[in-house]
Amino acid sequence: MTKPSDISHDPSAPFSQEAEEAVLGSVLLDPAQFISLTSFLKADDFFLLRHNYIWKAFERLNERGDSVDYITVGEELENMEVLDNIGGRAYLLQLVNNTGTAIYAEVYGRLVERTAIRRRLMIASDEIKKIALDESLNIEHVIGEVESKLFSVTEAQVKREFVPMWDALSAYYDRMEYMLQHPQEASGTPTGFRDLDQLLGGFQKSDLLIFAGRPGMGKTSWLLTTAMNVARFGARVAIFTMEMGVEQMVQRMMAMETGINVQKLRLARLNPQEAARFTEAVGRISEFYIFIDDTPAMSPMEIRTKSRRLKHEYGLDLVIIDYMQLMNAGGNYENNRVQEISYISRALKELARELNVPVISAAQLSRAVEQRQDKRPVLSDLRESGCITGESQVYLPDCGYSVPIKDLIGKTGFRVMSVNTETWKAEPAIVTNSFCTGVKPVYKMTTALGRSIRATGNHKFLTIDGWKRLDELSPDDHIAIPTAAAFVVQETIESKLHPLTPTPNSRKGDLTSPELEGSVILAMVEDTVKYCFAKKPLSGFHHASHKIAKLDKHEDIITDSLLNKKYHTPTNDNVSVGTASMLSETKVEEHIYWDKIKSIDPDGEEEVFDLTVELNQSFVSNAILLHNSIEQDADIVMFLYRDEVYNDATEFPNQADVIVAKHRNGPTGVVSLYFEKALTKFMDASVHRVDLSDLE
Repeated sequence: MTKPSDISHDPSAPFSQEAEEAVLGSVLLDPAQFISLTSFLKADDFFLLRHNYIWKAFERLNERGDSVDYITVGEELENMEVLDNIGGRAYLLQLVNNTGTAIYAEVYGRLVERTAIRRRLMIASDEIKKIALDESLNIEHVIGEVESKLFSVTEAQVKREFVPMWDALSAYYDRMEYMLQHPQEASGTPTGFRDLDQLLGGFQKSDLLIFAGRPGMGKTSWLLTTAMNVARFGARVAIFTMEMGVEQMVQRMMAMETGINVQKLRLARLNPQEAARFTEAVGRISEFYIFIDDTPAMSPMEIRTKSRRLKHEYGLDLVIIDYMQLMNAGGNYENNRVQEISYISRALKELARELNVPVISAAQLSRAVEQRQDKRPVLSDLRESGCITGESQVYLPDCGYSVPIKDLIGKTGFRVMSVNTETWKAEPAIVTNSFCTGVKPVYKMTTALGRSIRATGNHKFLTIDGWKRLDELSPDDHIAIPTAAAFVVQETIESKLHPLTPTPNSRKGDLTSPELEGSVILAMVEDTVKYCFAKKPLSGFHHASHKIAKLDKHEDIITDSLLNKKYHTPTNDNVSVGTASMLSETKVEEHIYWDKIKSIDPDGEEEVFDLTVELNQSFVSNAILLHNSIEQDADIVMFLYRDEVYNDATEFPNQADVIVAKHRNGPTGVVSLYFEKALTKFMDASVHRVDLSDLE
């Protein structure tokens, strides 16, 4: 944001000196006014720099709980070393004397706010002009930047104030009275599916709904059927499609409306009766308030900007996004798709709340569903991370020991070790959720360093190429092991090579033996890990920043690659040097080891568990870096399942089950619909409900 000093020299910038003085004088006269004014005013809203300083003094005093008056403000400005800049205490007294009453403080404050917005628009217009003149940028990037600049100005205006209980209750009472008088109507936007409306009460305002399924289930067709149903009731619907073009979407809608086979519409082979139905349907559908945007790889910001504009111009009742994994969150989440999806999910929830409309996003489920005998999706299938078996050890830095993950279930607020992939340093992070996800097939992965863990196929591990699922890894891949954990592994290996039990020396970073004073030094020689055992400690040698030392094979010298200092090893009588063959497939980089996978083998079915760690989105278990499970921001999670996709001999070839797996404000269950494949259309059918626990 532009600082006051950057714009105060521009005489053409809109501002009102009298209004700014009146606002400050009002607060000095009646400090209680500051609380109401600060809900919409901030220091940067004041054009004159001296007024900016005074408002900051108000804020500092208020944060400390000190009183705001002529004396305290003067002292605070003096502490800020700007008292002389504002004209001294005499100027504060002038503000008080020139303000007759504080009763109109908010009126003056709103005037200050409006002129500040106009100045920001002027600044944004200059920046937009500069962007527009940059020929090196493609037009799509230019448009996105322009929308972002304008949004950054208007975003500050979207504020929510406290709602008194009597006002909230009055609005709720009016809504309840209407519903009692119209018992057949859904409380939210009706879906057009009778039994789904009974279960959900329609799509509720400000809700985020995730509609997930495997490819081929018909997610897009369900979304389009729903959009048509909603629009038939007069609702206004925005559809953001990143998988299909507008023409494909319209073609499917026409098949649904006319009852004409999609293939016939694609080839334009209609008989006279069908052509008449087609023409009639065109006239009918053209009246629907459906707006389609097929821009590929949209960001949450783009969808937010376009939705706000649409709501302003036409009104808006429902937003549909097809689908979440095709969205783009920008370069901030490079090589971390899991964090990107988490960010997108939160942004869509914020969009639903801001616009006060339901937002439905389709989501693609991983093929882990198909690895089970029962292929009906369950809630854990939507998480962007898998699960590990109960005996997996999780280190608790605040306690100084490790515990099995199964002992942590149901607990929150404790800390585990995590790795910041920006700095590549291990650091504690708070667990916000710990849970069991049921009994699932697991695999045992073993590495060259001897580390092993048992996990589901969809659990993610950090590789040189980013986070990958276990079922996407092979013995040629390398995974991340935090350096401190790797040292512990290497100690075990070295203890097998020597009749000693080395332990880590936390001060120096090398490995020493409690039974015999000495050091075990790990080093790299032409990508091969070598060890050097010295009967005497190597004073001064240490692994700075956990980087490994390099051993020069031609000279009897150990070189520390970070400090660039050389230390002669003891005589040959005191040193044994050899190759640790078990470590020969290990790569070293910065603060982690890239440890080669030795094997991945099926290992039966077992109860599995996971953690949610918001900071860094990872945790260390069995000395291996794992991705955490992402919390689901959705208010409702629904899955689409059609048995005929997997079973040609199914007894229910046209049945489609909508499984409501999560309903934050209501019941879960299953609603069965009829799917007409030729028309790619869903319709009401006989309904049965079961508890989700039966499905799992």
